[in-house]
Amino acid sequence: MSNTADDEGTLLEDIKGKLGDYVLKHHISNCIYPIVSFILKSVTAHRLDATETALPRVAESTEAQLDFIKSDYIDIGNILKEIESASSTETDQHVFGVSLPRILRRQDYTLNFILVGTLAAFAVTHGVWLLVLKFVCSDSSNEDMMMVLKRVEELFITLRKHLGKQETNDAPDFYFYISLLSSPVTRKPRDNWKSMDSLYSLIRAMLEVTSAAHLFLKNIHKFTLQSLKDEFNSLVLLSIYWITRGVFASSSQCNALPKNGYVIQDSQNLMDICDKLNSIYKRLQSLEKNGRQYMDDKKIEEAYQIPDKKGPDNCYALMALFGRPKELNFSHCIRKESAISALALRHNILLLLISGLDISLNEISFLEDVYDQLKIPVEQQCELIWLPIHNGSWTTSSKEKYKKLLQMMPWYTVQHPTVITKETIKFMRDIWKFHRNPIIVVLNADGNVVCPNAIHLIHIWGAKAFPFTKPKERSLWAGEARLDSLVMGFDPRVSNMLGGGKWVILCGGNDTEWIRDFVVVVQEAASDLSISIEMIIIGRKADNEQIDKIIYSKSPVTPDYYDPHSRKTWYLWTRLESLLISMHQRFIARDYSMDPSFQEVKKLLSYASAENWACLITPSSDVMIHGLGDTMLQAFREYKTWKQHLRTKDFTKFLKNHIGQLQSQGSGYPCSQIILNTDNKAVIESMKCPHCVHAMEKQIQYKCCHVDSDELE
Repeated sequence: MSNTADDEGTLLEDIKGKLGDYVLKHHISNCIYPIVSFILKSVTAHRLDATETALPRVAESTEAQLDFIKSDYIDIGNILKEIESASSTETDQHVFGVSLPRILRRQDYTLNFILVGTLAAFAVTHGVWLLVLKFVCSDSSNEDMMMVLKRVEELFITLRKHLGKQETNDAPDFYFYISLLSSPVTRKPRDNWKSMDSLYSLIRAMLEVTSAAHLFLKNIHKFTLQSLKDEFNSLVLLSIYWITRGVFASSSQCNALPKNGYVIQDSQNLMDICDKLNSIYKRLQSLEKNGRQYMDDKKIEEAYQIPDKKGPDNCYALMALFGRPKELNFSHCIRKESAISALALRHNILLLLISGLDISLNEISFLEDVYDQLKIPVEQQCELIWLPIHNGSWTTSSKEKYKKLLQMMPWYTVQHPTVITKETIKFMRDIWKFHRNPIIVVLNADGNVVCPNAIHLIHIWGAKAFPFTKPKERSLWAGEARLDSLVMGFDPRVSNMLGGGKWVILCGGNDTEWIRDFVVVVQEAASDLSISIEMIIIGRKADNEQIDKIIYSKSPVTPDYYDPHSRKTWYLWTRLESLLISMHQRFIARDYSMDPSFQEVKKLLSYASAENWACLITPSSDVMIHGLGDTMLQAFREYKTWKQHLRTKDFTKFLKNHIGQLQSQGSGYPCSQIILNTDNKAVIESMKCPHCVHAMEKQIQYKCCHVDSDELE
């Protein structure tokens, strides 16, 4: 392979130098592409080296657009002439890969046409030839092949019509190929068609790259980010070069197949080109993903922005939000004398905490810790402002609640809740989707909304999520997304336990009798296996007498108990819910329903309403082993069945599989229930059960907790 071709930078300079000025239009010829796609997908679906029973059906409808126009077919003919001319003169592949696009550009062909037209020249000749060859060499009649060949025949009849030729009753030229091929191919080649794998792999790679470019071209006009356009332009040029080389090499091999006994002579060259195209395909996929994320980010900017902003910073954004054209001030929640103007915040990233007076103490305590961490780096300009929304009249009780909440918050707030007008509240409800649960809207220094609700992001990553943008969220998921650490991060003590070489078991539910039995069984297993285990009981309802008996019993394992209303219990379930929502938004552009991590989070969150459950994590693995109560109880009762695997590296996988088998041997899974404490109904439209493939029934639950002033003491 040419050294120039191996050096991508030099190759791009060479291609651009030969092409001169060019414009990449926002489409590929809709006349040609469906035909090329149908023929080549049929070729790769009906391979000569595959058995008849293994042939997949062609999924794409053959009723694609067939409105070939005369000029399109003539253009393909011109490309074929160039390929034949280069083959007859034994032109170097690299030279041809650069020269063909240059020749076609001189004839005023667009790069969009060159990208698909070169592949079309191969499809309507050697692609059809390979289909007929497969039909001739089939051991038995093949209805799928007959259907494909009949469709190709119809395409050629359509072409003949567009070229001005009259349809006749004589057999089309298409059938002439059968008579030509039937005599020389009397038996399978000596390698049983194995060498054809390289040819089929290359055809598939050329089609995938063309399809990916086709998809991207439909959306590139939506991108204003020049770096995306520049990268795509480069990939299109590389795609044209390598597809041109691929078509040239494939055509040469197909032409030589009869005289070579139907054995590919230069498989390595075909595979080298295939590898280059596969690399381009992955880069196109990555670029398409980045482009889709860019468009999602732009949608956020457009959908959630504050209207009527008079200037390019968050001072103007705040004044527009509150409908105040003049100066706007905020008071410190605790130190009333420490007021600050909106003008002084203009270079800060602002976190607007919007909530009612029923915001939970656990939420405030958690956000206080995050706020303190955000304030540690001096260069990190960030401020949090509480916007309290109060419905109804301003009573003595509501005043008391408000005062007590202020004493717990170390950040800023509006001078009084009544400053927030009905118009502002309506905007927050209609556009920012605030109803009752707290949300955190993030404004950058330019006053643009960069995240319409960062509260889930903050629940998962805390201050690490600064500056609370979608790109930052994606980088966090890409960088340190170990699910076990994200889940167990609700309590720093768990990491210390694991670091000390201990097993950690979380368990909980309503059934205190089961909890007692499970603790006893775990104690017996821990003693016999000589392992150190820490247990944490996650409370769900108060049954202090029974819990005290379990906790204070003398045994090798003394469980800790987290009260149902404690911050750690709240944080466990809140963090799991935030993980679910964040993962849903992360995977929203593809089918995330069976993603392993997403399945794990759904299962764990379903335990919040389960009668009993347990989750084990060991210091030697990041695999969480969990299940419903009876299954986990049985697994520890039968610990001798997995005792022998205890010291092996695959122990956790073995135990997880063993628990799965116990579950399947039992009476099946009880009904699963996942309760999301969000009042945004659109946050997750639908969800599949974590234990089976069925769609879960969606219900609406209304709940009132009757928060009184004494609960804030």
